[in-house]
Amino acid sequence: MGVGSDLRQDDASGLIVAQRLISLENIKRNFDIKVIISYTAPENFTGEIINYKPSHLIIIDSANSGVEPATVSLVNYDEVESSSFCTHALSLHVLIKYLKDYEELKNMKIIFLGIQPEGLEFNEKITDKVSESIDELSVILEKTIKGL
Repeated sequence: MGVGSDLRQDDASGLIVAQRLISLENIKRNFDIKVIISYTAPENFTGEIINYKPSHLIIIDSANSGVEPATVSLVNYDEVESSSFCTHALSLHVLIKYLKDYEELKNMKIIFLGIQPEGLEFNEKITDKVSESIDELSVILEKTIKGL
């Protein structure tokens, strides 16, 4: 699930990674995966996730974790509760809590990958550093999925 706003510079990072994965036809044909591009409202996709019943949910979003810009971090669920952590902290927290409490998804693993933004200016293009991280993360995820 790619989360973010394509209007706010590096906040689009999760969306771009998800869009790249959606375009990989080999993955869609050979593996049972679903890519969701949720923009700024991931909680609107709970029904789709519940119906799909995935074993894993990977959430990719811009995350302000106070590290070097463009750093990709594995984020602990408890950190998402902090309203200053992510650009969509409330909705991600609500989404994760709801899904974790849902009986049919009790064994689903949730992985949250946060990309530290360098800039969040309105109507500006992705910064070069974050663009490089998006490229690297996209390749890593593609190889990982193909290796399953």
